[in-house]
Amino acid sequence: MREENKYIFKLLSNSVHNYVNKYANEENLNMYIRSMLAECYLAIDSLLKNEFIVPHEIVILKRDLAKIYNAVYKEESLFYCSSFSYAYSVVKGGDIKEIQNQFKKINLDIMAMLINIKSIMKGNSDLGSSIDSSFFSTIENCTWAFTYVINKEIEEYYIPSLYCIGNMIQTLILYYKAGKSKFRDQILPLIDSLNKILNKFLNNDKVKKIIHNNNQLSYFIENQLKYCFNIKGKTYDVVINLEEVRFERIRSVLRILTSLFKINKQYFKEYFKIQYSRLVDELENMNILDKILFLRSLSDYNYHFEENDNYKFELGMIEIYDKIDIEDFLNHVFNIEKINVNSVKQSDIDKLKLLKDCELRARFSHTIKGVSKRILDREASKPHGVFEISDMEVPIIYHGKKIYLCMPFKSGVEILQNSVPINVAYQIIKPYAEFSNCVVVFVTAKRCSESLMNYIKKIKDKMGWPIGIIEDKVLAGLLLMNGEI
Repeated sequence: MREENKYIFKLLSNSVHNYVNKYANEENLNMYIRSMLAECYLAIDSLLKNEFIVPHEIVILKRDLAKIYNAVYKEESLFYCSSFSYAYSVVKGGDIKEIQNQFKKINLDIMAMLINIKSIMKGNSDLGSSIDSSFFSTIENCTWAFTYVINKEIEEYYIPSLYCIGNMIQTLILYYKAGKSKFRDQILPLIDSLNKILNKFLNNDKVKKIIHNNNQLSYFIENQLKYCFNIKGKTYDVVINLEEVRFERIRSVLRILTSLFKINKQYFKEYFKIQYSRLVDELENMNILDKILFLRSLSDYNYHFEENDNYKFELGMIEIYDKIDIEDFLNHVFNIEKINVNSVKQSDIDKLKLLKDCELRARFSHTIKGVSKRILDREASKPHGVFEISDMEVPIIYHGKKIYLCMPFKSGVEILQNSVPINVAYQIIKPYAEFSNCVVVFVTAKRCSESLMNYIKKIKDKMGWPIGIIEDKVLAGLLLMNGEI
């Protein structure tokens, strides 16, 4: 990767990360900030596909996604898709400000559902919640509102209606692709209904003129039409002329790139190259939305069209974490200071290294203080799975607060080398992407390699994450002290 691209990735990713952490934990966020956070989610989602990101920054970015999800997809904010329920009545009888706000709220609620679906597809939750039910049961109210706008030829609401219709279509299609649910049979009829309304707009002469003069909107609509055809197994050819959009304003360039990426990736690649120098020149003058959109397109371009040379570099992101004295925590849970390492014989270490993963977890669970046997037995025997957070996670009361103790394990049977390699680093720090407050204790029959130890020391210093290591002779001593070897 070119040094210029590294600089741009660092600048953009930190701008987005800082924006998320400035606002995501605040209460009563306004619609603008929530919509910006939703855009941040999509940009970070694209960024995370790239392989140059170091493990601890993958964790930071995933923590950002969780914060955004909690800020945008909130039941009290969505209020069971109330914006859909009142869409028709507000558009028909509201004043200009009320109607404008209603369209903004509709788009935000659609975006919230889109983020929820993406989260579901990552395995973080399930389809079919009560909000999903409200989403599907109230969409019809929106279709009445859009139909009212076009039938009454209320020109000032043509553009917001078109964006709402398009966003609904792409969200419904993503829901359809997410898997089976009790609402799946409703999706294609709803898409058909929205597509008919969309075509009614597109057959209006004034709408045709608006779209002809608005390339950003034009490509957005073409993208939705392509979606509608493709979901039925049909092809839809989009006529693309990059010369016509060469001199668009920066915001339009970035939005067109987003649409082109979905319509035709080769045209996206070409247009990105055409606009790249201009985007870089404007970087310092960009507002937060432009930076978010630029990060999204840059991430998509890098992932799909740059060679993967397995080179990793740090973006320089920092997150403040509540300080926990890891040595005090280890003594609180394991009585580490009472271990007599000198009593450990080579035969004890040999026995330790012969234990399989399941045996090591079971025996180690008996050394943990302050957790019920039921929880320990469950965690020690649970099967490995793609969505697991760590090999074991148990709640600990530490200084009056509940903290999750997360324990990744490496047995002597699993690690064939003399020491644990650095490529297990993400497994160790992954729990910080899932829990807002946790402690990680890495349990390994063999000692950590120097490169792994140096990496852990570095992120403990930089991030403040409480990470403990119980390895080799100390682990044998702990098991020996508790009568487990």
